[in-house]
Amino acid sequence: YRHYERIDLAILAHKAFDQMFLANVAMNPAQVCMLKWNDKYVVEPESQGFRAIKARAGSKLVSFRIEAVFLPSFKRFLKLREYLIGGSKFDYLFLNIGNVSSINLVPKKLDELRITGFFDSLRRIDPTIKTISPREWRAAKSDWVIRNEDVSIAALLLQNSESTVEKHYAVGS
Repeated sequence: YRHYERIDLAILAHKAFDQMFLANVAMNPAQVCMLKWNDKYVVEPESQGFRAIKARAGSKLVSFRIEAVFLPSFKRFLKLREYLIGGSKFDYLFLNIGNVSSINLVPKKLDELRITGFFDSLRRIDPTIKTISPREWRAAKSDWVIRNEDVSIAALLLQNSESTVEKHYAVGS
């Protein structure tokens, strides 16, 4: 159950979900890495098609919005996270694990430099795969929301003002 090859694959799945999460929430990587977490969370309808995930981690309320269709993937990720931390207490939503051949895995807070590590893994399969930066995910998400909704919803999702979205993200894909 805790074989290092299984854990190695779980870490790869975690890295893949990091990218799915970035694409869905359009948060900057510093925010994603700092998301505190515990297993006591609530899902609330935010607006049509979106859900707010709220958890009280420590003494601070953590909140982010995801698309409703993304919620089942998020819940599966939480099970994967639980497997990776192996029953220990870990205060951050996303993690990094160093040497998987070690018998005692110690989860650490994910840092911004490792958030695109998934693409390094993919390049072992296909060296031509390009890295998609968190900024590119954010720009793609804002472009889609602006084309399908409006600037005010994009500003809400990106946690920016409408003028910032218009100035920096409404340039098209």
